[in-house]
Formats: sequence, C-alpha cells, structure tokens
Amino acid sequence: MEGPAGIGKSELLAAVRANAQAHGFEWGERAALLLMLGTAEWRAGQPDAIAHLEQALAAAGDDLGTLIGASTVLALAYNVTDRAEGAVEVLEQALAAVGDTNAALALTAEAGIVLVGLMNERTAPAALRRAEGLRGRLRTMANPPVHVLVMLTSYAARMNRAAEARELAERAVACE
Repeated sequence: MEGPAGIGKSELLAAVRANAQAHGFEWGERAALLLMLGTAEWRAGQPDAIAHLEQALAAAGDDLGTLIGASTVLALAYNVTDRAEGAVEVLEQALAAVGDTNAALALTAEAGIVLVGLMNERTAPAALRRAEGLRGRLRTMANPPVHVLVMLTSYAARMNRAAEARELAERAVACE
C-alpha cells in the first residue's frame, strides 16, 4: 500500500530504521521507534499511523520524552480525524505524567488541551473553563511558555476581548 506521497510501507519502514540508527537508537527501543514510525506514517498519510502512535504511547512507560512526543502527534491525528475527545484524553495523560516535574511543559500541555478542546462542541465547555483558569494564573507567571500565550490570545479573541488578545499576541511574538 502506498501513501499519498507515493511512499510504500516497506520504504517508509526502511527509512525509519535508517533514521533510528543514524540517531543512535537500538531497534529494541520499541516506544521511541514506534513514535518515529507513527510520525513518519502520519506525515506520509499511511493508514497504520494512529495504531503505531497508540502503541508508542502505551509502550512509553516512564520515558517522558517519548510519552510527550507520542501524545502530541497522536492528539493531532485524533483531532484531524474528528476524535477530539481522544485528543484531549491523551493530552490529559501527558499532563498527568509531567505532574510537577516541569512547570513549563505542564503549562504547554494544558494549553494544548484547551486548543484541541475548543475545536469540538463536546469538549469545548471544559476547554473554556480550563482556559479561564489559565487566564487567571497568567498573572502569577513571570515568563509563560509561548504556547500558553498563543492559546490565551485565541481564547481572548474568541471571547471578544480584542485589547487583551492584542497584548497577548504581542507578548507571544516577543518570546524568543
């Protein structure tokens, strides 16, 4: 089977294996390799992409980098395929895994939950509550992650707070 880019499954798998070896991965590092494979498949339009991303997430265990990577790409795939609840769920799982270990990463995960959640009528009410909570916490953040500023810009615009949206957008652009 070929994807829209004309890439066959065997060629894609060979490319992922070569890329993994070039980056020092052992073929036995299942979760990270499934993440690479699923991401490559998603970009190539391959039908097994979501299944491999789900397997990467399940196999990630305590590997926070792989768990966050798999959650992010899988949330995108779920959102694009009209499964917003699944997207929110995997981002919630990532947020729980991060916990208190990395405040900026936790805030970025929360911002992702809001952005994905706002795209669907079933998940929007909870996303709006979370956005308002993040808006309230913004004052306590010395240097909020750019993703939080972008999400809050979108939220302010959606709520018809143009001056606030403009200020947040300027802060996001000023981030390095």
